[in-house]
This record gives sequence, C-alpha cells and structure tokens, in this order.
Amino acid sequence: MSISIGWIMDAKITAKLLMATGQLMDIKFFRAVLQQSKTGLSPMQMRVMFVLRRRNSLSMSALADEMHMPKQQVTLLVDKLFQEQFVARECGAEDRRVINIRLTETGQEFVVSREAEVLEIFAARLNQLSVADLKELTMTFENVHTILQKIV
Repeated sequence: MSISIGWIMDAKITAKLLMATGQLMDIKFFRAVLQQSKTGLSPMQMRVMFVLRRRNSLSMSALADEMHMPKQQVTLLVDKLFQEQFVARECGAEDRRVINIRLTETGQEFVVSREAEVLEIFAARLNQLSVADLKELTMTFENVHTILQKIV
C-alpha cells in the first residue's frame, strides 16, 4: 500500500496544527490556570504531581522522559516537592541505584484538591464561550481524543 504525496502533506499540516494547538493550550491555558490556582507551587511542579498521580511511581529518568525535560531540571522540581513532603523517594526493588518517585498521601490529597480547583477555573473560562462554540469545542476534543488514542 502506498501513501500518496497529498496525504503526506496533509499529515504534516495536521502535525503542525497539533503542535501549535498543544503549545497554545499549554502556555495560554494550562500554565495560566495553574498560576491562577494559588497552589504555592510552580506550574511545572504541579505538572510533576499530575504526572505522578496518573503514572503512580516513576524513576527520575522516566519522569524526565514523560515531561520531555532534562533529568537535572526534573530533579530540582522533585527536590522542592520532597521538601514539602508531597513526594517520596524510594530505591528501586531490582536496582538500588534507581530512585523511584511517588506521591505521598499528603501529595495525593493536595493534587485531588487542586485538580478540583483547576477544573473550576477551566469551566469558568470555557463558560465565556457561546453555547454553540462550547458544543463545537467539546465535539472537536472528543474526536481528537478518539483519533489520538489510535496512534499513541
């Protein structure tokens, strides 16, 4: 089966739109909302906590990969969270040189409460849209979510 030149062009255009949308959402929406939520933590520290909530326990290298950041930068974020007792460090079961990071109970509770707060802020921003725009955005994201699950 061959892929036509037109499809390759469409895929590149789609990839560019996806990247631009992701950057726009990250910078103008997610970071802004996290800053507005008054957590006392940076948006990147909150992102670490959200990743750990979703993935449970990760090595520092895996966490850095998940966040698409250098390990040294992630280590600084985790150090602050460790000082606040939001995360725990544990030696790997198979290799004691590997340090796994997980949320503590305090960290879990903090993330759950902040997640509810962040959802309220998101909802307030989305309520600025017309009903028609909100319906269209919802359907669009449902479609994007369904399609992206096929390639991830």
